[in-house]
Amino acid sequence: ADLIEMDPEKTYVGGAFKDEAHTIHSVHCDGRSISGRMDMQNKYAGTASFHLTQMGAYSFIVQLIQGYLCYKYGITKDSMGMPRLREIDMRWNGMVRKSSGIYAKVEEKHCTSEDNVFTVELSFDLEDGACSGRIIGICPLTPHPDAIQASQESLTPFQKEVRDYATQAELIGMDPRETYQGGVFKDEVHRIHEVELEGRVITGKMDVTNKYSEMPTFHLTQMGAYSYIVQLLIGYLCYKHGVNKELLGMPTLREFSIRWKEMVPYPTAIPCRVEERACSIENGRYKIEFGFEIGDDHGRGRLVGLIPVPPEAKQGE
Repeated sequence: ADLIEMDPEKTYVGGAFKDEAHTIHSVHCDGRSISGRMDMQNKYAGTASFHLTQMGAYSFIVQLIQGYLCYKYGITKDSMGMPRLREIDMRWNGMVRKSSGIYAKVEEKHCTSEDNVFTVELSFDLEDGACSGRIIGICPLTPHPDAIQASQESLTPFQKEVRDYATQAELIGMDPRETYQGGVFKDEVHRIHEVELEGRVITGKMDVTNKYSEMPTFHLTQMGAYSYIVQLLIGYLCYKHGVNKELLGMPTLREFSIRWKEMVPYPTAIPCRVEERACSIENGRYKIEFGFEIGDDHGRGRLVGLIPVPPEAKQGE
């Protein structure tokens, strides 16, 4: 907050708006795919400045994936255990600027299992290519003995069970906002400290507090990691150009990818390093590529974004 001259918790936290609500509806399962629509409410919904954020899109995709797995294996979300992200690639061809009826489809591409621990690769498409990519995750499941399982060779039994769901809660058997919503825990607090800048690099440490932070089952979620990276990145841009966060304008994500060797297992003093790799002008906006590392080499990736920089900003060396 000292670095970016405002409290990030008040409005925009690492890609999500505070007090943002997601309502998923018109969910439909068919073969190895699931589709649905989402309505969003936040301070910009219904205004010309609204756009779907990275976290909003990720939350939508993850809820559909969890619903698909619950449907496929005949279980509720409570029986799934804690999912772990192995890899995600997201590419944006254009921002989604409507806050209701946002459409997404997820399709299973590959699935392997060992001792009821499933490694699943899925592709996703949001708003006809506005955002697309793939996600690989590991999820412990305890399928019901009579659960339908989609055969790798024949989908006929599964396809016969296609149905429409009125609400997301009906599909996954609980209200996801009670605990875990698309990669982040409700009432989770991130505290970033020991921020240091040198050249084109910014580093910091983060403490996480949530219902699992003092338990052996803790791991840093995808959204927690993304929030951390983005806060450092925005702080770096404020420092580089001599402006505060309010003068930067709304950043636009172009590409984001992360690969995890393993999830960060400790909740305090989680290190992160973000480095600017390339910067150019594109249609009056800066196109900037960053590389990052999370934890003790637990995860690493790259982020490409567009951001309008005001005329009064200084040019960094």
